[in-house]
Amino acid sequence: MTSITTIIKHLKRVMAGEYSRELSEKMPRKRQQAQLGCRQGGTLIYAFRRLLVDAEQSARQVLQRGERKALTTDKVMVIPGPPE
Repeated sequence: MTSITTIIKHLKRVMAGEYSRELSEKMPRKRQQAQLGCRQGGTLIYAFRRLLVDAEQSARQVLQRGERKALTTDKVMVIPGPPE
């Protein structure tokens, strides 16, 4: 191996380690949000709807397909859809 290749390899390892540290700092927050019932992404299961709630967990509106939340303080929760 040349010295340039060795330097690049070490640089990539350091970058991967830094990315892993940053990701591990974000995970407790995501876990906390999931335990509170907030949606973490992914496709929605059939017969469920998305409910927009404010910081005090008060319902604001049911989001339709393609709609997104506008405020970072708002959260999206999953609720059962209509019986039909």
